[in-house]
Amino acid sequence: MLRKKLMVAITGLFVVLMFAGSVYAEGSWTSFIGDAREGFYSRWWNDKNLDHVSTYVQFTNCTADVEVILWRGGWWHTNLGMRPFSCVGTTVGHNWGIQPANDYRFEIDKIIGASTVSVQTVYVEY
Repeated sequence: MLRKKLMVAITGLFVVLMFAGSVYAEGSWTSFIGDAREGFYSRWWNDKNLDHVSTYVQFTNCTADVEVILWRGGWWHTNLGMRPFSCVGTTVGHNWGIQPANDYRFEIDKIIGASTVSVQTVYVEY
């Protein structure tokens, strides 16, 4: 009986470990933005689309509200849409859905009520 319970426990642990990676994003990075003007671009990142996780961008503690565009790289850069970040003194994140394998970056397209913006924490997950 003890042997059977042990086998069930080991099998359960194996199943959990086998699927544990599938609930996490393929990649993510954290940074900040200091005194950026309209037209500022983030660094590029490469989403291999191995995990089918949505592309998510989050800003924490902005000095001004902004509008952000996600861009897909390649021969022709593709605008994947704008999202408003009302992030003064708070955290705001937006999802651009599951994207195909490619290179991506975001742009601060518009700064509302100021000439520059700083963001204490930028978090990107893909």
